[in-house]
Amino acid sequence: RESILKRFNETRRKHPLQTPNGTLIEALNTEQKRLDGIIQATNLRVDTSADNVYALRERIQHFFGDKNPENQLFITVFSFGFKHGTPLDADFVFDARHLANPYWDQNLRALTGKDTAIIKFLESHQEVIDYKDHITHFLTTWIPVINTGNRYYLTIAIGCTGGKHRSVYLSEAIAKAIKSLGHKVVLRHRDCTALHLPLP
Repeated sequence: RESILKRFNETRRKHPLQTPNGTLIEALNTEQKRLDGIIQATNLRVDTSADNVYALRERIQHFFGDKNPENQLFITVFSFGFKHGTPLDADFVFDARHLANPYWDQNLRALTGKDTAIIKFLESHQEVIDYKDHITHFLTTWIPVINTGNRYYLTIAIGCTGGKHRSVYLSEAIAKAIKSLGHKVVLRHRDCTALHLPLP
């Protein structure tokens, strides 16, 4: 009881069962009554008196979480166009605007980075291959390190000017490389209207 009171006093948060004119003690008593039936039925009790939020999370993961650490990090990779705005929710943002741009070829302009002609165009430029390899190496090196911490979500954004060719190509390739490590990966193309259909 004392440790719970201390936590609420330190965080200055209101107990969800505390009434407008009620006290924290009254709220804890109500909580105790509601949990009595559950406590009697459980076969596992965890004393969290000495735990901070991080230690508590690790203990919950130990008992109920995925035992395979490779599956703990949920990763989103998405392409975007800088002209439509830089994403604010990304942990890593990679800029592909310096790479050869198929947009200037009239025969390629209407295609996307998933089309064979665009892939062949981009892969005919060594700087594209090098950039893709460097990003892939960076991410596949550091994701396992990030995964050992307290992170559960990682968002990787790759942008070009319009978000249709270079960023789509790179996102597809990099997402595939990350997925090969055993991680859960979601791939999105934010600004490519031609790819707004559900992805396979």
